[in-house]
Amino acid sequence: MREAGSTNKLKFDNYFLVYHGGWVAAMVLDHDIRTRTANRYSLNDAMRMLYQHYPRNKKLYRSEDIVTVLKATSGLDYQLFFKRYIDGMEPLPVAGHFDLGKALWDFEFNPAKHYQHANLYQVLGITIVKADQVSPPA
Repeated sequence: MREAGSTNKLKFDNYFLVYHGGWVAAMVLDHDIRTRTANRYSLNDAMRMLYQHYPRNKKLYRSEDIVTVLKATSGLDYQLFFKRYIDGMEPLPVAGHFDLGKALWDFEFNPAKHYQHANLYQVLGITIVKADQVSPPA
């Protein structure tokens, strides 16, 4: 991902990766953390620690710092993830984490399967409201 944004021409040629790659990487990391820790931890925990220890106007953080904070906040080691997908040339394993088509289908037409996509819905900010939680109109 870094190389894709190293020159103006490469930035233009790789617009989505440069400007949306970080968001996609964060979404994959958050889903992975939530899944592997049974929702005990998330990327939110790491972000809180980064904001506490790396004030943007005083101290910038590096990829190594993010890996260290991820380990400290979740207990999970993401060195290989960063080596392969952030600093390396391998494509992010988005499909291995999300089946967006199935998740959207189940969201619309198969409420009994919502639980299978709970982490994805949470990462995307989708709130599931059960029919018995909705008040009838006055």
